[in-house]
Amino acid sequence: MTSPKTERTLLLSSLVAGALWAMTLHPEGRTTPTALVATTPCQHLKDIPLGSTAKVTFELIANRATRIVAVLTSCNCTTAALNSSEFSPGDCAKLDVAWTLAAKEGDQSTAITIVYLDETTTPRDATLKRLPLQLRANAVAQLTEVPNTSAIIPNL
Repeated sequence: MTSPKTERTLLLSSLVAGALWAMTLHPEGRTTPTALVATTPCQHLKDIPLGSTAKVTFELIANRATRIVAVLTSCNCTTAALNSSEFSPGDCAKLDVAWTLAAKEGDQSTAITIVYLDETTTPRDATLKRLPLQLRANAVAQLTEVPNTSAIIPNL
């Protein structure tokens, strides 16, 4: 037999566990997690010199059978290469992204969208989904080396 205090503690623990589980639900309110997730969907880079290329890897995890249909980038300055396009539940993949910052100084961002087929239970139920990813950086002008002129002594 449990005491009323123990019963309240168990009830509260169950409510907290339920709330934590609910936070992992898909935004559309489904009770199953999304088929494909990124461990870090938005990556913030520090200062990147203009004209250089930042290389970043996104890690993707499949919760269900999933097939990548396309990887889209928001501009020609970004390329993305995925090492796998077919996933079984629990599979991981790497998405290598190269982003060349050549336009202007200041805060910059680029978007990558993964279009995938969520193969739920039957092929008839399969639906196309999107996984948005984002890179952000502060583009800074490259420093040019200035010669030290303080060591030059004029002839008198």
